[in-house]
Amino acid sequence: RVEHSQRAMFDGQVHDVDEAAKAVQIIRKELELKTGLKLQKVAVAAAGRTLCTETGKALREEAFPMRWEKQDVLALEMEALQEAMAKTTSAEMDSSYPYCVGYSTVKQELEGQSLTSLVGQRGKKAEIKVVATFLPRTVVDGLVAVLERAELEMASLTLEPIAAGQAAIPPDMRRLN
Repeated sequence: RVEHSQRAMFDGQVHDVDEAAKAVQIIRKELELKTGLKLQKVAVAAAGRTLCTETGKALREEAFPMRWEKQDVLALEMEALQEAMAKTTSAEMDSSYPYCVGYSTVKQELEGQSLTSLVGQRGKKAEIKVVATFLPRTVVDGLVAVLERAELEMASLTLEPIAAGQAAIPPDMRRLN
């Protein structure tokens, strides 16, 4: 943990890229000394004070029953995610294109019956509902700018509560949505 010498961030938004990058460089050097490894890629957990959460759903009906494979389910999830993104308004996103920082499938149905997973199931009509969280592009761009100054690359991005949950809650108890 390193404190900034002056306030570089407000409510999760980078306001001073150089100052925030100095703190990241200090932490990077300490971690590299401790581990003996050179850090190049990092996972980022954003505060998300200006986030927007929306739901989306997608329905697909085939002429004949089919076996729903992983790629079919993923395609339905992406359709639902696009619907959720379309619901975000420019006012909520500060007139910038929203960046999806996480989504969770909250409902999967086959032939009107709720299932835990569609993968491997057989039927004609499938529906998926997701809840998705978006950050304004400016927030993400600020984080990327800090990492670039610290000569690091973002490998993944999530929200702090999601990261904390993944670290503290066992996988079989995470279906809290």
